[in-house]
Formats: sequence, C-alpha cells, structure tokens
Amino acid sequence: MLIKEKFAQKNKKINILFFIDYLHYFGGTERFLFNLVTRLNHDLFNCMVCPFSFNQYALKIFRDAGIHVEPTPLTRIYGLSAFKQASKIRGLIREYNIDIVQTFNIDSDIYGTIIAKFSGVPLIISSRRDLGTYRKKRHLMVSKVTHKYVSHFLAVCDAVAGNLSERERIASKRITTIYNGFDFADLAKVDPSRVTELRKRFNIGSSAFVIGNVSHFRPEKGYHIFFAAIRKVRPSIP
Repeated sequence: MLIKEKFAQKNKKINILFFIDYLHYFGGTERFLFNLVTRLNHDLFNCMVCPFSFNQYALKIFRDAGIHVEPTPLTRIYGLSAFKQASKIRGLIREYNIDIVQTFNIDSDIYGTIIAKFSGVPLIISSRRDLGTYRKKRHLMVSKVTHKYVSHFLAVCDAVAGNLSERERIASKRITTIYNGFDFADLAKVDPSRVTELRKRFNIGSSAFVIGNVSHFRPEKGYHIFFAAIRKVRPSIP
C-alpha cells in the first residue's frame, strides 16, 4: 500500500507528524523519537518525521526502520525561505490528513506549532526534554503566543516540568511528565567479547564494578544525584 493511501485511511488510523530541529546523529532525543515511532502500534497510528536540519546518516537509520521521513531544510524560522517551507509543510499536513503534531526542540516548538495551528491540526503536543538552557528571551516572547495553540506539554522529568511551569508560566494541569523508559531486552544484545575488549582498552579489571554515564554535561542530566548515589553505594561495592 502506498504511504499516501495509508495516511488517507483516517477512519482506521491516527496520523501523527513529528517535527524535530536536528536529525544528525543518534542522540538522546533522536533515539527517543526513533523508539517512539517504531514502537507505536502500527495498526492504530501512521507516523511521519519532519526534520529541519539533517544528514544522510540519520535519515538512513530512520528510513531503514520503515519510518516515513520528509526532510524540510530550514536554516531559520523567519524570512522568505521559512515562508516557502511553511507552504510546503502545510501541503504535507493536508495531503496526509495529519491529526496530531508533536514538536521537539525550539524551532519546532515555535515554527511547527504555528504551521500546525493554521493548517487546522486538531491536537498539538510540545515535548520538552531540557531545562530551556538555549531558549533566549526572544524565544520566550514568541512562545507566549504559540503556547496558546499547544494542546498539552510533555516533560521528560519533574525538573523539566517545574521549569516549564515557573519560567514559561504554563499551568501544571497542561503538563504531563513521562520518564524515559528502558528496554531490558537490550541488555541481552550486549556482546560479552565487546565488554572484555573495552575493559582491556581502559585497563579495568575483569572483576571491577563499573558504573557508566554517557550524556551531555548539563543540569537536567542530574549529575549531582549520580555522584551522590556513587558516594552512598561505594562502601557496599567489593
């Protein structure tokens, strides 16, 4: 069945469009979006991903998984080029009968929300995954308008939800916290020989207890909790 035909079956499935600012590597937000789209019930939902900045490596990962990706190059969310892309995106929304738009990152929250609103999308979701470190005053000023168009906000943790409520004056009833999940089945895929190789490379004994953390060094990652936890469990580790 053609992709357009799949999205046209509105009486059978819900059509979702995901806006994301960057799709260059397989980072936290990209991985979250990938898992979300691939694990949603395909009998109930059709999904499309629309990145504003991207590379072929990331596009291939998504497309190889059967995800419908519509790259929409965008260097800034204002000006003639942004207006032209808005016209293209609006056409996609109508062509694929989009029911829900979910946005990730700053430009998507502003630009994507405006396009979705004036394209008649009935439900707009803003997904927040940081403490707004990169949101400048100009972003917050514009957001005072676009927030009115957002149906609901999703926060990755309580700290993000609290920041959204305090800094951007979003009522708590409009925010739902959904924590990142972890599929323990992924642990079964770990190659023991690879683990042994890494221990040798970093001169870590085979019986040494190892705790790892791979993430950006930013406040929302909770490093203070991580380090405090290490100090507490250290006496119990052989």
